[in-house]
Amino acid sequence: MKKIFVLLLVIHSLLFFSQINVEEIKKNVIENPQKYFYEYLEIFKKDPSKLTQ
Repeated sequence: MKKIFVLLLVIHSLLFFSQINVEEIKKNVIENPQKYFYEYLEIFKKDPSKLTQ
């Protein structure tokens, strides 16, 4: 029973606290592509570990 509770708690946490705001990312890329697309694309090409959510 304890394992089931822990599993449900972990699933709940993953679903509700690790979501990426895709709409905000789309808006930023459309409004300012030079900053939010090309700059981050270069970072991704060179060292992806520098990128965070």
